[in-house]
Parts: sequence; C-alpha cells; structure tokens
Amino acid sequence: MIVTNPSIFNKEIDHLHLNISDLCYAQLDKGDSYSDPRPLFTRVYCIKKGEGKIVYRGGEMPMTEGNIYILPTGLRMRYKCNTPLEKLYFHINLLQSNNKDMFTTMNTPVCIPNRSEDIEQALYLFNNNDMYAVMRLKAWLWDIISIGMEIGGTEFTPVPKYSPLVEQTIAYIDRNLKSALTVSSIAADLYTSQSRLQKEFRKEMGQPLGKYISDRLFFVAEQRLRTTDLAIKDISTELGYCDPFYFTRCFTQRYGVSPSEYRKQYKN
Repeated sequence: MIVTNPSIFNKEIDHLHLNISDLCYAQLDKGDSYSDPRPLFTRVYCIKKGEGKIVYRGGEMPMTEGNIYILPTGLRMRYKCNTPLEKLYFHINLLQSNNKDMFTTMNTPVCIPNRSEDIEQALYLFNNNDMYAVMRLKAWLWDIISIGMEIGGTEFTPVPKYSPLVEQTIAYIDRNLKSALTVSSIAADLYTSQSRLQKEFRKEMGQPLGKYISDRLFFVAEQRLRTTDLAIKDISTELGYCDPFYFTRCFTQRYGVSPSEYRKQYKN
C-alpha cells in the first residue's frame, strides 16, 4: 500500500472557489450591443437562439445558436446581435487559495461548439426552483468551464505551495480586510518583521503585499456594487474607508468611472 501526503492538494481543492455573481436568461433585439473595457469577471454565454459577433483585441468571433462562449477575465471586448438573440449567461470568477483568478491566463475567447443539448439541460435546471437543480446547474457549469479552459489552452500551473507565513498572511487579510490594513499591522499580529513578511510574500505571490491588499479591497468593492443594492456609503464603511467621498475618489482613479456609474453600467 502506497500512502502519499495529499495535504497541499486537499487544501487547494477546499479553497478553489467558483463565484457566480450573475446568472440570467436574456432576450436581446437585433442591433443590441455591449462593450466592456474593464472586464473584472469571466462571462459564459450559452446561445439558445440567434446570431451575433464578439469583437476583441486581436480578432473577432461569431456567436452562433447552440454554441457556448467563454470570455475570460481581463478580455476587453464588445458584442453586437445580428438577429434577435436569446442566451443564458453566467458572470463568474474562479479563485484559487491565493485569490488569483484562473481565467486571467486565458487571452482570447473560447467557443465550445454544438452544445444545444447542454444548453437545454442548463435551461431546464435554471427554470426549476429547488436546491437539487441549483446543485446540478453548478456541477454543469464546472464541466463546461473545464472543457473551455482545455480548448483555450489554459496554462495550468502546479498547485501552489506556500510557506506558513504567507498562508497565514492570506488568511489574515481575508478575515480583516479594511482600507486601513497595513504591512506593519499584519507583521505585528503575526509576530514577524515587516522586511521578512514583504520579502517572503513578494517571492511566493509574485506581487507586493500592499498591491495584494488593494486588489482584494477593490475586488470586494466591485462585487458589492454589481451584486447588491447596498448604498455606496455602506460599502465604503464595510471596507473601512474614512468617508464615501474618499472611497469614490479611490475607486474612480482605479476604474475610470465612479462607483455609481460603475453600478449603473452593470445593472443596465
């Protein structure tokens, strides 16, 4: 009998998180269009009826009835309906234990062709109002995105192995995420030096600790804006900003639009 140490694999499988921020069935008119210069999540489009076109930096791709399309996080794109079009769509993030989105390794949209039966199955589950259907639909989505990532030639990196200090830091930030969180306060609470913490974090995570904290703050902020009706003042307070005006200024500097304009774009 051969026994291996599965602790790293088990940890990653426990933390690999498929976050579905939007799920909807849309009926679009001929000529309807949409563009997004700041894609912060991956889109999965299941085309039930109709035709259209996706245009992205570097090329274009037709949208055709019966196909499923994956438009990865970070892909600047626009689409237009050539005919009336019906689609089931998901907005998702696929987060590893280090909170990195696995879809950022994909650079182009992916088409999964000839999936009419799969789309019908997803619609059947979507229209059933019970928890069993919810479970099956999420399992269905896992299968689709794994197929899409394989077709897209996604670069799958090895399961990351972090030092205890970096693991503790990631968990600490998730528990205490606020705008006032600093390297010095984390180092003090983890009983280590700032220099050691910064050096190990940057070496293992590939980015400065301060940038990681900032990225996490705004990831949560934009999710709150897209998926809740919380007032901007309440989101600002939740994330520890001294006042909503400062939060608005920081958000606008990062995304080029104010929180209210951002919310309006995605609600529309």
